[in-house]
Order: sequence, then structure tokens, then C-alpha cells
Amino acid sequence: MKILVLNYEFPPIGGGGASVSYDISKRLVCRGHSVEVVTMGFKDLLEDEIVEGMHIHRVKCLRKEKFVCHPWEQLTYIISTIKYLNTSLKTNHYDIAHVHFIIPTGVVARYLKRKYGLPYVLTAHGSDVPGHNNKRFGALYALLKKPWRAIVKDASATVALSDYLKNLICKNMNHECDDRIQVISNGIDTKLYCPTSKDKSILLMGRIQETKGMQDILSALTPDILRDWKVRIVGDGPYRKELERIVLENGLKGNVIFHGWLKSKSKEQLKILSTSAIFMSGSYFENSPVTLLEAYCSGCKVVVSDIKAHRELMGDKASYFPVSDKEAIRKAISETMDSYNEEVTLDSDEVKSYDWETKIDQYEGLLQKESSINK
Repeated sequence: MKILVLNYEFPPIGGGGASVSYDISKRLVCRGHSVEVVTMGFKDLLEDEIVEGMHIHRVKCLRKEKFVCHPWEQLTYIISTIKYLNTSLKTNHYDIAHVHFIIPTGVVARYLKRKYGLPYVLTAHGSDVPGHNNKRFGALYALLKKPWRAIVKDASATVALSDYLKNLICKNMNHECDDRIQVISNGIDTKLYCPTSKDKSILLMGRIQETKGMQDILSALTPDILRDWKVRIVGDGPYRKELERIVLENGLKGNVIFHGWLKSKSKEQLKILSTSAIFMSGSYFENSPVTLLEAYCSGCKVVVSDIKAHRELMGDKASYFPVSDKEAIRKAISETMDSYNEEVTLDSDEVKSYDWETKIDQYEGLLQKESSINK
């Protein structure tokens, strides 16, 4: 197949959705498919380059930050991508488009289907689904409800990363296209994540923003609770200054280390994962968090907020606390610290089910099926 991949952000810019689209695309190339990615330009990134067999084209856009993209910046991606593809499609043919994020990227995909008959498969990542992140995008969800429904309705199929997200999409569609929505959860390269000797450290990892709940975890901690333990924070984002304030206020400066952004799968990131005794997430909502899988396969004890996505992914393999409940967080941390040297037993079949190769079987089959139907 010749696959057009559309995502408004793609590594080295963007967050989890960008990394997921990268992992899927490069593995489709490894299976002999041709993949062209059209994404946002940013600062001095090359306009065109080949990376791991993927042809990446970056259109000129307005974007100020590497890891955050605002709606008006996404609009410039829509305009520039349509302009680029109107020219490109005069000489290039694609069998199907794989489109990450219903909004904004799905706007481009629906335009291409209407004008050129190019079928598309959507992968929804969370905040592109109304109801997932109402605090940040509630007004935008209401404004875009009609075009959002049209994009999903015109898609050949839609992939949700969890049962939770599938149910939310179906609810927004009034259950009109349930049979065209399927679940393929995120995967990881399981060979990279191996438990080693653990040190007394608690790992928080991800984009630092209020909804990740890192501030709740730090607010629950005191030097008396941590004693000789360290808290490692891997990631960056708009809420970092608030975390730094809490660290100083709670007298935790000697216990907390801010590592900043570390490249995914880098030696430093893998070392921190493999040696950390405990992984924690206080997220208020999630979809299919890759960091959770990475931590579990690295042998970390997992202590997380009690939300649907965490329960769906981890089942009884994690300890849970109510969202934002500092007393419950404090209790969960203390109990897990006391048993940190008890080895986590990994189920080999379950670990195998997390591997990207299993997920790519599903994606490849879906893309081949939908491209052949639309020929």
C-alpha cells in the first residue's frame, strides 16, 4: 500500500499522539508499505527528509512551542496541508490515508475524500473526542460538534485506543457508526523495557500540565514520608513552575529531580525506567497511556489514579487512589514504599500482547481492508 499519514504533530515535535503515529508508520514501512507523512513545520526542521524509510514533508505553519499546539496554530496546518496536497495529488496516488486526531487533522482528510475520493482511517487519541477534556476544550467541543460528527461519519473506519474512548465516540455519534469503530490500544517495543536492580525512587513521567495530577502527588509528600527516597520527574510543560513551587513550599528540594524532556527510548530514559522502584500517575483522565506500559514492563510497581483508562490497562496489577485525594495518595505511596524490594512478576503472554508488532498486525489488516473496499 501507499499510505498518506496525516498528523499535525510528528516527532520531534508533539506529545504522545505524535510518538504513536511515528511508531505505527515506521513499522508499516518495515512491512513493505510506502508511507508519506505530512505534518507541521517548526523552526529549523527540514521541509523534506527520509527518516527510517518514511518520507516526511513539513508544511509551513505558525507554531511557537515544541510540545504545545494551540487551535489557531492547528488551523494554519489545515490550510497549508490542503494547499500542499492539492498540488501533490496531481502526480501522487495514495491507496488510503491514516489520519491521527479527528480534529484538526480529520478536517484535511474529509476534504481529500470529498475532492479526490481518498478513503481515510482515523485514529482518535483522546482530547480530539468531545467529553474527554471538557475543562480545556469544552467550548471548542460545542463549536465543532457538527464538523466532528461529519468527519467520523465519512471515515472508512475509526480506531479508538481504549474501550473507554470507543464508548465516548459512539455516544457522540448517537451510536450511528458503532460497527466502524474498533479498539487497538497503544503498544511499546517490549524488548527495550527490562527490570533491573531498583533504587529508592518514584517516577512521574509525561507532559507536565494540570490534568496529569503531578501537583497532587507532590502536595501529598513531605520529607518525613520520603526520607531517603527520590522523586524523578521526566517531562516538561506549562505546569512545571507550579511543581517547582510545591517542591520548595513542601521542603522537597533535596528529594525531587527534574530531568526535563528526555527522548523516548533514549538510554537515559530507559535507565530511569528500569531502576525506578515505583511509577505514579495522578491523571484526571487518560486514554491509553504508553508510559504506564513502559513502567510496568520495566518492573516498576504501579500506583495510579482510579480512572477508567488506568483500570482498563492495568486491572489488578496496580494500586489505585481516588483522583486528587491527597490522603489516599499519601497512604498508597507509604504502603508501596514499604514493599518496594518485592519483585514485580511479569506475565510473559501479557507483555507480548503489549508489543507493537501485535498492534501493527491489526492496523495493517484494517488499512488493507479499507483500501481494497474503496478501490
